[in-house]
Amino acid sequence: GAARRRQPRRAHAIVAGADALTNDALRLYRALMRASEQLAVYNFREYARRRVREEFREHRGVRDAARRRELLATGAEQLELIRRQAIMQQMYGADKLIVEDAAALRATLAPDSGDAPDESADRAAAPT
Repeated sequence: GAARRRQPRRAHAIVAGADALTNDALRLYRALMRASEQLAVYNFREYARRRVREEFREHRGVRDAARRRELLATGAEQLELIRRQAIMQQMYGADKLIVEDAAALRATLAPDSGDAPDESADRAAAPT
């Protein structure tokens, strides 16, 4: 018979039947990740994304409703902080790092196009 394929579980979907605090946590996680993407400075952006993932991973087992509300309030404060920082970075701008510019990175890592002196000429001219 035909095997029935399981649909992959989507982490970003709101869990049906889950309590309101879990749904609030999922919404907050997505909002924090979206806000982090708005940070113009690469290091800030990656740090914020990493910290969001770490904090949610660290506290995913918390079952106490009061503690969960406290964590959600702290997360909401952090969300506002990230949003303010993103606005400030957009106002004052910053040059992109080479790791952010894929075309520049490929050009940097590409084999040399012949602009550098030939190494064989250097070896021929070197004293023995």
